[in-house]
Amino acid sequence: MGVALVALIATTSVVGGLVIEPAFLGVSFDQPVFLTHAGERTLYVVEQRGVIQALEFVTEEVEVYLNITDRVNLGGSEEGLLGLAFAPDFAESGHLFVYNSAAAPRRSVVARFTASANGRPDPGS
Repeated sequence: MGVALVALIATTSVVGGLVIEPAFLGVSFDQPVFLTHAGERTLYVVEQRGVIQALEFVTEEVEVYLNITDRVNLGGSEEGLLGLAFAPDFAESGHLFVYNSAAAPRRSVVARFTASANGRPDPGS
């Protein structure tokens, strides 16, 4: 069984006999906390500030996938947009779930969004 590593580091290093090489050198993110995929050639990077970036694996193009900065509380070091999960039937349903902290009142939120025909989730869904 093979293991694929995605390294978001700037230098080559050796860990336990494995060589880890830099990936996506021209790409940077603001406070990344989570990285996932939905089964295609796009990586989704969750930024604590409330933005999910879509990184196309082959071309290394980055664009905003979902922006909910207006709903995210950044009051503490362990608050903000913290998680993303795609529904098992995402290709058919378009459903995805995000986990974030919110204010007034201070609380944790798990919200479901639905991707529209253009493939992007509607922040109002």
